Amino acid sequence: MKRVNGKGSDKARGRLSPASCFIGREEAHRLRSDYVIKAVYALASPTGGRAYLVGGMVLGAFIGDASSNDYDFALGLEHAVDVAAFANRLALRLNGSPFVLDKTEPSYRVVFMNNGAQSNADISRVKGRGIIQDLGIRDFTVCAAAIDLHALFEGEDAKVFLIDPLKGCEDAASKLLRMTGSTVFDDDPLRSLRAVRLAARYGFTITQDTLEAMRLAAGALEKVSAERVRDEMILMFANPGSAWCMRTLLDLGLATMVFPELDAWGKLKGYDLTAHSLSALEEAELLLEAPIDALGALFALFGRHAPEVRRHLDAKIGVVPMAALFKISAFFHDIGKASSLTRESGVLHFIGHEAQGASIARPMLRRLKLSRAAAQAALNMIKNHHRVFSFAALNKPSERAKAHLFRACGSELIEMLCLSIADARATRKGNEDNELLAVVKSLADFYFDVYSRKKPKPIMDGSFVMKTFGLRQGVIIGEILRMVNEEVEGGSVRNKKEAVQFVRRALLNGKPKIS
Repeated sequence: MKRVNGKGSDKARGRLSPASCFIGREEAHRLRSDYVIKAVYALASPTGGRAYLVGGMVLGAFIGDASSNDYDFALGLEHAVDVAAFANRLALRLNGSPFVLDKTEPSYRVVFMNNGAQSNADISRVKGRGIIQDLGIRDFTVCAAAIDLHALFEGEDAKVFLIDPLKGCEDAASKLLRMTGSTVFDDDPLRSLRAVRLAARYGFTITQDTLEAMRLAAGALEKVSAERVRDEMILMFANPGSAWCMRTLLDLGLATMVFPELDAWGKLKGYDLTAHSLSALEEAELLLEAPIDALGALFALFGRHAPEVRRHLDAKIGVVPMAALFKISAFFHDIGKASSLTRESGVLHFIGHEAQGASIARPMLRRLKLSRAAAQAALNMIKNHHRVFSFAALNKPSERAKAHLFRACGSELIEMLCLSIADARATRKGNEDNELLAVVKSLADFYFDVYSRKKPKPIMDGSFVMKTFGLRQGVIIGEILRMVNEEVEGGSVRNKKEAVQFVRRALLNGKPKIS
């Protein structure tokens, strides 16, 4: 298999001397100042062995991206200490916890908190006969470079020399993602997902031979553990470019390996569910793409509440970003349409597709090994995504109806308001549904100004109800309290006097009935 630039992969693997490539003064200073890198060097230097920074942080160094929060280190073969001992000592320094990644070729991951976020430091021993051979069996040329920590901290030159045998620096400068050799995806099929994610993150173009190798190896994804697939997919949905990623995975036959449920989408006659779902995902991304200080599209939708909406979308359920769950739900919101389609006089109907969708998505998300809380949040959005449209069809809905909608939608109400906008724009080819937009703004105002505010103590309790209205203890007392609470949430009852008047009217009208 030939590379796009005409160089065969075997030749690239056979190079024995590093390419002449450097990182500049600013990046070198940033790496020297990094407390994790300093900790690894401090542990490695007394043993007299070499330690190398490899992987994504090196890529970030020579393209000027400091956003990576995960570290990857390779210990030289001359190290006297074993990998397990080194990982344990590093965990003590970082106040983290070590976990085994691979027992056969020992590698460990140290999980620790870094500036309030979870971060990882992977520790392994150099594979093969040395660092050059180790880099040659990595996945992509842009990730097959290393920085010798001894040279980083002890070298006199302001520039730091990169060990770059496969010219990854040149590929990065050309914005190309190229496999290091023809067996890359056979060795680890998950690399196909990683290729798409990296291309989206850094704006790389995947070379044609790499794409063909990914296509041929698509079926092997079934062999990869669900946990590893989940981690890649969450990263893919958490970062910008999710719609491009899903479109690429679909084109390469990779998406159906992760989500076999997508097979049914292509068999749906008369309705392009794939196109609509991708469009909804794109619209969802547009709502998220503005930085928090600008707020952009969210401000146009929610005005003064945009910062609060942004905080909702920037939250996490466990370690899973809400933004990722929101975009997963945007892509799969109509997953039930494939099984609920009916035709009547040539008109397509999808009655009950929301509930159908939740039933289909539940085992899908369980198979992906999402936590119960994260899966439930996504299912809630899929199951209830049409409620906002149904609410918008009401004629002058009351405050009580709004409160009822919020209770039905659960804690993902804000995300569902955003999803309804993305869905409507996808249906209208990017055009706005102004009536829906007005309803969404009204609901957001009510949610933040009334519904979500700290609730005062109950206006009345069971004893007060029995004494005031001469009722005996029973189910009716609980029903009265529920009705009063609904009116309080809706803003129509504000104090005990109004609550008493409301209950008297209700009892006179036979609601609830006294048994």
